[in-house]
Amino acid sequence: MIDSKSSRLKTAILALKKKEKELHQANKLAIVGDISADRLSTLDFSGKTLKDNLDIMNKYRSDMTVLLEKYEILQNIIYSHSDASQTISPRTHEVINDIDQFKKDIDLAEILKKYPEIIKDSTKGIEHISKTVTDIKLFISINDEPREKTDINDLLIAVANKLKSQTSYNVDLQTDFTDLPKISLAPKNMEKAFYEIIKNAFQAVKPHGIVSISTLCEPPDIIIYISDIGQGIAPEYLQHVFKPYLKINKENAKGLGLTYAKSVILNNLGTINITSIQNEGTDITVKFAATEK
Repeated sequence: MIDSKSSRLKTAILALKKKEKELHQANKLAIVGDISADRLSTLDFSGKTLKDNLDIMNKYRSDMTVLLEKYEILQNIIYSHSDASQTISPRTHEVINDIDQFKKDIDLAEILKKYPEIIKDSTKGIEHISKTVTDIKLFISINDEPREKTDINDLLIAVANKLKSQTSYNVDLQTDFTDLPKISLAPKNMEKAFYEIIKNAFQAVKPHGIVSISTLCEPPDIIIYISDIGQGIAPEYLQHVFKPYLKINKENAKGLGLTYAKSVILNNLGTINITSIQNEGTDITVKFAATEK
């Protein structure tokens, strides 16, 4: 009995240390969020200003190009008339030659070719910055939603129904929900977190397959199991699935779904674990501490 209790105590201590480490990391991220949140709005505004300026520069470029084309037309008209009547003045010749030489010196043709490309590349860079700012704001806002007593089963049912209505391919959704005590969570963030997890499961089984969602209360934990019999995750990717911008077989995805889900779960004092076998499927286990209603 002593050995058994000692073993359980060691396990509990290890679990406590792990939780303390996670909370410490979450606290560090929160501090960074507090510092950077103020700057992000400024960066977002600066990005918009730069984008507006680039749009103006692009308009100026278009106007200048049209003006240069008109000068070309005028120059051709002058030359054609001079061939006919020889009435062009020496000063006109001088100006036209000066214009031709200046065009060669600045390589006008190359400028007109590269200017739009530079504007385009700069605009893409500004858009990338803007999207990154939006992503950072999303994660910083995780701390903003207040917690309230929440029924996890209700969240899962709402998410499952939403995904079923959005999915065009055949998914056999199997559910097994056990009565759970309500616990203190940020409901909107948590619903979005479950949405990202279950959406991945749906996408893993397309065009048809099985996804299962079940809940269990085993004090001191509430446990949520989300499984799919799908394509699975290759071993070299499995340890990186929660890293930002990791896209596995999803070219059009942003790669932030599981990153966001884990951040929300940790922020609500939960844990998430993922196991997967390639070409067989993926199992995700989420745990929260059970509390009284």
